[in-house]
Amino acid sequence: MDFLTQVIEVIKNIGGVTTLLKISLVVTLLISSMKVTFLNDLIWSKLGAFKVYAAPILALIVGICSIGANGSPMSWALVFAYLTAGGGAVFLHEILDTIKAIPGLGPIYVTIINLISGLLGGKQEPVK
Repeated sequence: MDFLTQVIEVIKNIGGVTTLLKISLVVTLLISSMKVTFLNDLIWSKLGAFKVYAAPILALIVGICSIGANGSPMSWALVFAYLTAGGGAVFLHEILDTIKAIPGLGPIYVTIINLISGLLGGKQEPVK
């Protein structure tokens, strides 16, 4: 726990950095800690089936935070542009593909996910 306390102190004391950049730093640290044995046992192994979603969702959060990290104001238009073009689209497609792989997911939900993927420029898969 001493390591985590030190990391939190360093992040709190970083000066001249926006709040969004601090959030990005914390989330990036979480993603990086997945392979550290102590933190893996403490955090990641307890996520169970959610582990598949953790890294893409955290990376998507970092990407959205990076939009405003340079001091520009955040807006829904910028977030939407990030999600539909560039790096955010990759993570969003990965999350949607992962959701489609959930056992027992009904064809209506798969159709909705395919519709969203189609709006974002992804190729649609037939409903099974």
